[in-house]
Amino acid sequence: MFDQTKDPGAGLMRRFGDLIRAPALTTPDAWAPANRIYGPETGLQGPRNPYLSPSMVPLGRAAVSGLYRRVVGVTGAQTGKTDTVLDVIGQRLDQRPTPILYVGPSAEFNRDQFEPRLRRMIDESAGLSEQAGPRPAREEDPQNGRRRSGAPRLGGVINIIEVGSGRDGNCGRI
Repeated sequence: MFDQTKDPGAGLMRRFGDLIRAPALTTPDAWAPANRIYGPETGLQGPRNPYLSPSMVPLGRAAVSGLYRRVVGVTGAQTGKTDTVLDVIGQRLDQRPTPILYVGPSAEFNRDQFEPRLRRMIDESAGLSEQAGPRPAREEDPQNGRRRSGAPRLGGVINIIEVGSGRDGNCGRI
């Protein structure tokens, strides 16, 4: 029968535990330099430096800490808000995937500014690009007839809407 003195269960479980060990969680400001790169158009080529906007670092950390139900930031123009939000989204999708709702100021901003930067972040990050796989082709949105860009599917779904979009039901899904 089965020799219970030589039960492989404990050793086997220990080996499985070593194989599936989760990576250490980091903050968005630690995740970003390892996974995001400034392009040549920025004038600051190289790894992302969240401390160029030091006032945004605590906001990003608070957003992923799990200590708060809601995090609100009151900032001025050109303070690194979008990059901080991208750092938070990337860190969460890479380390603790969850559905994400991004509410942008306008449909034009989302389409012309945010979505291209989100796609670039996904392509730059090794962990996110593995999860996303190949990018699907552009397709027509059956609800409103607008063309939607081919968007990667990740462990968490990203919904992108604009302020006031609840009135007409427009919602882009990545």
